[in-house]
Amino acid sequence: MLQAIRHEQPDMLVFLGDGSRDFDVIRSSFPLLPALDVKGNCDTMSDAPLFLVFTVQGVKIFMAHGHRYDVKYDPDLDGLWNAAKRTGADVALFGHTHQAYSRTRDGVLILNPGSVGEKNNPSYAVLLIQKNGKIRSEIKGFL
Repeated sequence: MLQAIRHEQPDMLVFLGDGSRDFDVIRSSFPLLPALDVKGNCDTMSDAPLFLVFTVQGVKIFMAHGHRYDVKYDPDLDGLWNAAKRTGADVALFGHTHQAYSRTRDGVLILNPGSVGEKNNPSYAVLLIQKNGKIRSEIKGFL
């Protein structure tokens, strides 16, 4: 992840859980980079919230690890999508499956960046939000 951050030079970092200690290293390595995180099912000692809703340039983003929304067992991601819709989100970010995923459903971009720690197919995602509110996402293979 450190290598991806150095390469992308993002304006903000979003961490979707499982590895809060690793995320602490990232925060200390980039102390000026705004960063948000949520608690994953393996983050038993984390004080991070289970989900967050925030707005960037007029785009409302819902983020959760995904384990509370059955993302591994619900191929349509209804639980996650419904939670995002209830908050009025334009984007729903999730992890838990460690597999990259991107789909727009009824105006909501549902995005899983995958995992840079995945042995066979490491990945991360870049979400670009333009000043006019247009959203573009890209899942990238590890460098």
